[in-house]
Amino acid sequence: FITAGEALKYPHHTNLCIFKKYGPAEGTVATSYYPCLNSNKGNIPIGKPIHNTSIYILSDNLQLQPIGVIGELCISGIGLARGYLNRPDLTSEKFVSNPFKKGKLLYKTGDLARWLPDGNLEYVGRKDHQVKIRGNRVELGEIECTLMKSTLGIDQALVILKEVQQEKVLVAYYVASTPVIKLKIRNYMVKHLPTYMVPSHYVELKNLPLTANGKINSGKLPEVTDNDVVKNEYVPPNNEIENKVVIIWREILDQDNIGIADNFFELGGNSIQAQVLINKINREFNTILKMENLFEATNIQELADIIRLSVDEVEKEGDSNQEYDEIKI
Repeated sequence: FITAGEALKYPHHTNLCIFKKYGPAEGTVATSYYPCLNSNKGNIPIGKPIHNTSIYILSDNLQLQPIGVIGELCISGIGLARGYLNRPDLTSEKFVSNPFKKGKLLYKTGDLARWLPDGNLEYVGRKDHQVKIRGNRVELGEIECTLMKSTLGIDQALVILKEVQQEKVLVAYYVASTPVIKLKIRNYMVKHLPTYMVPSHYVELKNLPLTANGKINSGKLPEVTDNDVVKNEYVPPNNEIENKVVIIWREILDQDNIGIADNFFELGGNSIQAQVLINKINREFNTILKMENLFEATNIQELADIIRLSVDEVEKEGDSNQEYDEIKI
């Protein structure tokens, strides 16, 4: 069997010989292939280029990306189309001069991928599915790949950016073959991704909703609830500063049982509430914390350390000013 289209989930218990192929119509449909084996798990690679075809993983300014670094998948070779019929503007945008082969064209697919150490390509997602959250560019496909690579029994995964309480958050929808504790999923993601790429909400589904032609129907996904927020294991406050910050968080987030390991944004905190939080902390502790401090230390334990340092600095400045005033008098 030769497959193409949606990302393939390999049926492990089969005697069939399956080849996964990748390629857009602009590259005469198939531009790379990968022979599936029983040992394949998670996100199956899209393989290596077919004969007479070159594939490049490039940055936004058409520079070659190193192994493991995500970039746009670009195609060159004799299978490339001439362009789009009666669309010279789109043709000039997508079919550009190949900087590595003089006189040849390069097709910019808009797909994101990376080279693996074994020479195969891993498809990550669409370039137009990149989103920005808290000022960071995020590839949703990379988060989905990480979910699929876990050993937690996740068969399908879809990550989208949603607005919850006027704040943009990452939501992971998944289908699992066996029951899985959501906290385990989140802990796995924390170990393998930067904090800003870790979803705050996890929604388990029996099946991902599909359109009539078999594509994922994002419009049919259920709305998230408070039960979908994954919290860390409860850790009580250890000192007076942590205890006061916990009280402030409870008041702003309108939640109980908040521990010092919890993340402000993962608990549903938005940018407006974050500003209120900083103002309340500065009034309570006579500090001059700023919004960036909350992005640096998103849990109470880390935030308490910053508050403690800020309080110490203010007290030192107060002592030095008092000495100066006494000398002046």
